Order: sequence, then structure tokens, then C-alpha cells
Amino acid sequence: MADNTSELLRLGRTVDDFVLPTVRGGECALYDLLDERRVFLVFYRGGWCPLCNLQLLELSSSYEEFEAANLEILAISSEEVEKGRKVLNRLGPPYRLLQDLDGEITRRFGLTIDSRDLFSVLLRKRGFPHPGVILVGQDRTIQWSYRGKTYRDRPRASQLLRAARRNPVARTSSSASAAT
Repeated sequence: MADNTSELLRLGRTVDDFVLPTVRGGECALYDLLDERRVFLVFYRGGWCPLCNLQLLELSSSYEEFEAANLEILAISSEEVEKGRKVLNRLGPPYRLLQDLDGEITRRFGLTIDSRDLFSVLLRKRGFPHPGVILVGQDRTIQWSYRGKTYRDRPRASQLLRAARRNPVARTSSSASAAT
């Protein structure tokens, strides 16, 4: 874990805008979405990861609840475009899948696994993410965040919805303290 991860996920920290390509084609700008609603940034490892697929499917099946709560989901991976399209075709999520091909956005939030980590080395990936979720408010600040301690550690859709409903400035969670 990077030494500055807690600062990068600090509640109230302003999130800079970013524009990433979508798997469907075109681009998505974070600030454009924030004009309308709060946004969950969901960092996932790739379509090859069964736990990521389960998480994306669960978010898909709960998407109407997110919409009703005026929340958007952006799922972000450093996976190549063609592999991302396979995820889109296989899972058909109603939310956007974004391509962080150089891992810049993943690094911006301190969610990158150290490239010396054996799994990252085997995959030859830079910008390979820890599972993580960040709720960005319409004021463009971090309102809630979750950084998985392992590849298995990721919040459920119900936890995300509770965190969003609880209040606009919920505490940062980790696997040890996430009872949300």
C-alpha cells in the first residue's frame, strides 16, 4: 500500500476532472456527470477476474436503486479496449465501463498495486488496481471511499447505497471497519 493512500482517499478532498474512453466508444468526463448526480467510481481488475465480474453483475442488478437515489456508477479498469468490449458483451451493464489504459486515474487515488507485487509482475500491468470504490459528490469532493485490502475485499452494492444515503460526508471504510 502506498504511504499516501489515506491522503489520496481523504474525505472532503477535491477530485480533479478526468476524461476516459468508454468501452462503448466515445468519452466520459467526470465533471459532466457531477452536474446531474453523485458518482461512484468502481475500480475493478478486469473481465478475467471472477470476483470483479460478480461485483459488476451485482451493481447491474441494483442499478435501478442507484438511479432512484440520483447516483451514477462508472466502472474503471486498465484492461485493453478489446477485452473491455468482451466484458460489455458478456455482462451488459447499464452503467459505463471506462478504460484507464495507462493507469493514471487508478494512481491518482492510490489504488494501484505496486508493480513489484508478484501478481502484477505476472500480468505485466502498470496501473493494476486494488478493488476500490469512491463516492464523488456534486461538490466534486470525496464523500466516501473503500479500498480493498486484498483482491477479494470489495463492498456490496447494498453497502454503497447505505453509504450514499447515510449522509453526504460518510467516513472512509476499509475491510476492517466497513460495517456499512
